[in-house]
Amino acid sequence: MSMKFAAVVSPFDCAWMFGAWGKPAVYWWLDRLSWAGVSKVYLRVRQCQCYYPSRVDMPGIHFWSPKNCVAERSWGTQGHEWKWWPEAYDFRTYDAPRLFIDRAHELGMEIYAWLEQAEAHGHGWESRFSHEHPELLTRNRDGQVVGGNLSFGYPEAVEFKLALLREILEYRFDGVALDFQKGGDHRIPRVDLDGVYYAHYDLPIVEAFRAATSRDPFAIPNSDPGWLRFRAEYVTGFMREARALQRRLHPEQDFGVMGIPTGKPLPARSRTPAATHSEASSRSVPAAGALEGNLEDQAAWTREGLVDFLVTTPLPQQMSPTDPEGYRAVLRDARSRITAPCRFGLWQVTWNASAEQVRQIVRAAATWGAEEGVEETVFFQAEAFQDAQGASRNLASVDREASGEVTWNALRQTIREVTP
Repeated sequence: MSMKFAAVVSPFDCAWMFGAWGKPAVYWWLDRLSWAGVSKVYLRVRQCQCYYPSRVDMPGIHFWSPKNCVAERSWGTQGHEWKWWPEAYDFRTYDAPRLFIDRAHELGMEIYAWLEQAEAHGHGWESRFSHEHPELLTRNRDGQVVGGNLSFGYPEAVEFKLALLREILEYRFDGVALDFQKGGDHRIPRVDLDGVYYAHYDLPIVEAFRAATSRDPFAIPNSDPGWLRFRAEYVTGFMREARALQRRLHPEQDFGVMGIPTGKPLPARSRTPAATHSEASSRSVPAAGALEGNLEDQAAWTREGLVDFLVTTPLPQQMSPTDPEGYRAVLRDARSRITAPCRFGLWQVTWNASAEQVRQIVRAAATWGAEEGVEETVFFQAEAFQDAQGASRNLASVDREASGEVTWNALRQTIREVTP
């Protein structure tokens, strides 16, 4: 079976980076991807705010402007406003999922929803729900609120997540991917210095653990196996409810996750407080594992049939896969957690990739990845091929559009080369 190639598309990034909006944007991106040999799209449907006229939470409106950044000290209130962002860009009037689904199916492409579980996007751009309900955000062992991360220990937070999923299921995508890779506000530690998950020290979880074990979570190591699995069970409980909802409403839809691998850099507890977002983001350590670093019990999820597919990444081989053994080792580790039939996919970052790096990425996936059981490669993300910053550095006297064409052509040619 030949490798399937897919790509993530973000309606926000299409507009932010290129001014592409509405139906013309939908046609341009999907037609170009189809031409290049990409047969499947994961559409980002939410990035703290919704990319459609949501009834559950806030549709995206005038991103990163002072009047829209609901959280204090977010980028939009710290001098990083995008002054040129047109006021007309408003997802209350742009139903991106509907337009993307219709055009993808016209082109014979599959289209899945990509639904992030974090309520913030990297640096404090929170959702309205988390702003209105800060008491539902998780706390780490030091008592810090972990911005953008609702606690799975609060039923109200879980119900909000399920309400969003219900809304997305009603669009009748071909499938839905719940994303656990995007982690919210990177300024607050989510792992300790050993790469072990440092949050979900929330009162309902702490009290339940004390009642069940007569042990105090604050008196035992953060990495205590019993305490770690106890916290992870709350995430697995959400996965059970999500899967039950999907099967009840639309059993024909595919359902899976984008999960982290062992070694993914995560914001870590530091002895010195970080003063800025960039400093906090740089203080990261490798995750000790999917379960250990992010409470993703992928073995249980696959064993219980909660997912049809799992997509992970070949860290540290993100940009130039030149080390076959390192590439394979990460995939083997991820695949070892699949304990029942479940399709295995590869998440591949393509930002700043030159045309030659794109060729390397496609060839590595089609050979090393396929040999390790990878059935699908997901490019993160489609906008990277058009941006082509990496290509611009390697080509003399060309503009952004021309360098983008070089990258798109490299993608098309190499996919055709590796596809029987």
